Amino acid sequence: MPEVSEVMDQALAEVKTLGGNLKAIHESVQKDLEQIRSEVAGLSKGQVTDALVQSKIDAFGTAIGSKIEEAQKAAAEAAQEAAQAVDARVDAVETAMRRSAVPGAAPEDAKALREAAVAFTKASAALAGRKVGDVLDDGDIDFEGYKAYRKNFGLYLRRDERALSPDHWKALSSGSDPDGGYLVEPTVSARILAKIYESSPVRQLAAVETISGTELEIRVDHDEVDFEWVGETDLPNAGKTPQLGKKRIVAHTMAARPKATQQLLEDASVDVAAWLDNKVASKFARGENAAFLLGTGRGMPRGLLTYPAGTSGETVEQIATGSATGFTFEGIVNTIYALKEGYHGRATWLMQRASIGKVMLVKDGDNTFVFKNVLMPGARGLETTLSGYPLRMAADVPAVATNALCAVFGDIGAAYQIVDRLGVTTQRDPYTAKPFVEFYTRRRVGGDVVNFEAFKLMKASA
Repeated sequence: MPEVSEVMDQALAEVKTLGGNLKAIHESVQKDLEQIRSEVAGLSKGQVTDALVQSKIDAFGTAIGSKIEEAQKAAAEAAQEAAQAVDARVDAVETAMRRSAVPGAAPEDAKALREAAVAFTKASAALAGRKVGDVLDDGDIDFEGYKAYRKNFGLYLRRDERALSPDHWKALSSGSDPDGGYLVEPTVSARILAKIYESSPVRQLAAVETISGTELEIRVDHDEVDFEWVGETDLPNAGKTPQLGKKRIVAHTMAARPKATQQLLEDASVDVAAWLDNKVASKFARGENAAFLLGTGRGMPRGLLTYPAGTSGETVEQIATGSATGFTFEGIVNTIYALKEGYHGRATWLMQRASIGKVMLVKDGDNTFVFKNVLMPGARGLETTLSGYPLRMAADVPAVATNALCAVFGDIGAAYQIVDRLGVTTQRDPYTAKPFVEFYTRRRVGGDVVNFEAFKLMKASA
């Protein structure tokens, strides 16, 4: 670490300084001896007496003693200053190492604990007025603060807040939500998102951004300039200036109220945080998954399947499957090539499980199944594809039925933007539903289509 090298460099510098002082004393003594020899050599033989020699020796001894005493005093002061400086640097190194190394974490848990501590530090930073997107150095991550907060958060869940001491509240206040929520639990937030990734292919594929305010505003460029062919001396008449649009995505609030008896909460063998995590994760995951596909945009995200049919403005092109009760090879080909070439590189199919069962039976003109499982290089392993494009299961896409929008095809990352508001807030309520204790848990998320040409929909129709 940089701090360790700085300590070593400073210690070496102090040693060199002491060595330099000793060298100066040695040179001064040699100079005094030469002066005495010169004085004695300049005297005649009769002038050199024992008393004179003794006086010279005494003067020399006094001078040497004084120099040595001064050198010893200076060396002691320098050594004390060096020790203090080294101690200070060692303390700084220990502090940095405590912050950077996830204290007490097993190797397999270090990554999870680090992510939770980063989330905690960002929540604290938001309270202090720092920007949410600020990059954190290793030394900025407050592992000790997170450990204290995590310990006291579990205590808060089990006991009424009036039973908590000022020290408990001091640790908990570091995670207070900047928007007035009760408490922020970064670990719950991180694990909830992980479970949503597993159950919602839209979140996996879409663009996701965390914001610190109420909404995200995106500039939309769907216009272009005019041009014309002109001669060498002609003045062009095309003067149209492209116009920028604006898209606002609001972070809506979703909430859950899991509850447990006070007796259950008091049982030390129960992992209350894990229980709360699982309850809220299941509820939030299902709600988000549905909203990203079918949400109305009123008090919730606007879904991919909710815009009218069309090829301009805020409309989505709909391609017929070729059958009111299933899929055809022609419908699949028409859908693929209705999408512009620039979006094909990241294009993905989204279908319900029952629809996948139907599309597995579709064959091309050579009587070959268009549905395949292929082995992909690297960590992706076995991947399901439809006509060469990945096929993902999405439970909230409607099943095949007459006029149903039964499949999505396109670059979901370019088409859909998800907005997450930092933090999950949890409010403990032991009064409303006695003998149960309720945990009013909420978080804010939004989503909307930002590029309508980046995906197509399949409509079950002949």
